[in-house]
Amino acid sequence: MNAAVEAARAGEAGAGFAVVADEVRSLAQRSAEAAQETTQKIEDSINKSQAGVAISSKVAQRLEEIANNAKEMDTLVGSINEASQEQSQGIQQVTSSVSEIDRSIQANASQSADRAKDSEDLNSQVSSLKETVRVFQELVGTTSSPPEKAPISEPNPFDSFERNENRSETISFN
Repeated sequence: MNAAVEAARAGEAGAGFAVVADEVRSLAQRSAEAAQETTQKIEDSINKSQAGVAISSKVAQRLEEIANNAKEMDTLVGSINEASQEQSQGIQQVTSSVSEIDRSIQANASQSADRAKDSEDLNSQVSSLKETVRVFQELVGTTSSPPEKAPISEPNPFDSFERNENRSETISFN
């Protein structure tokens, strides 16, 4: 403002000086406004930077939590894998045991069938032997009813067969 007062005192010669002074004043005002605007922008940038730092900190915290959760999941998946392998081994052992039991049952069934066949064969042989004994008893002249339990001192039935050696009949044991 002092420059404008001096230009007015100088008269016409100071007119150019007044224009320059006016431009200087205008430039000073714009510079002050720009400085104020720059200050506001810097303060806004600082606030935004602080907010960005806070957000970055929260993001870092969340990422750390995610990483920890991923580690826990990895541990759980490993535990599940171990349990699955143990179950698989258990199932294999059960399957093996069931197969062994099945083989044993099949062997027992086969042996039982063999014993039943052997029993039938023995029954057939007993029937044949009874018939042979009946024929033999008829030949030696004893009764057709089965003998009672003979006392130990009784002679052997084959002894009586030897006594009848002179008979001409042929005995067949079929």
